Amino acid sequence: MYSIIRLLIGGIFLLCAIIMIKKSNAVKKKLLVILAAIGAVVLTMALAFVPFENLFVTFHSPEAAYGYFTGETNIRIVVEGQQSDYVVGGSGDKNVSLIVPKTNDGWKVGIGADTKLVSQSIQDGIVLYVYRYQNTNEYYLTVFDTNGGTSEITDCMGSEFYPVAQANAALDKEFVTYYSYLPNPDPSYWISVNNITITPFEE
Repeated sequence: MYSIIRLLIGGIFLLCAIIMIKKSNAVKKKLLVILAAIGAVVLTMALAFVPFENLFVTFHSPEAAYGYFTGETNIRIVVEGQQSDYVVGGSGDKNVSLIVPKTNDGWKVGIGADTKLVSQSIQDGIVLYVYRYQNTNEYYLTVFDTNGGTSEITDCMGSEFYPVAQANAALDKEFVTYYSYLPNPDPSYWISVNNITITPFEE
């Protein structure tokens, strides 16, 4: 719905511009129509980064806010934070994740540009990503073992790791991605995955 509304706004802008151009006394109307079309495209793209719905819409759940932005209705997991939630959905072997901000009244629209990848580690087949929501202390971590199967995970914060399993028919294996919330982690933070210790914030 998020993208559809922006396409509609861009379409209405273009339609109104064309009507005004045709009714005007302009000489180079064809050129003006082309410029109007370019303006409609630019407007649509710019609005993709402006969740103006947050001024007047509050969603009753993180799943609803996620679905509005992504169009995805199959929710796999919600990792709860304090100021935001990390929602993962998708179908088949495709995961679509989004950090959704929340208020005292409910959840707002989150956009991908608000999510920052602050760390990426690959060690012995273990792939680890750490994301941060805007400039807050809300961090989320994903862990994936490319060797397949479940993983034994602990960290220095005693975090809880939530698994999402997906079967790969071609490889005849099950792969599990783990998600966790990290509130304001220390630079010395470490995580152990199958006895492999990773320190994602160390340079």
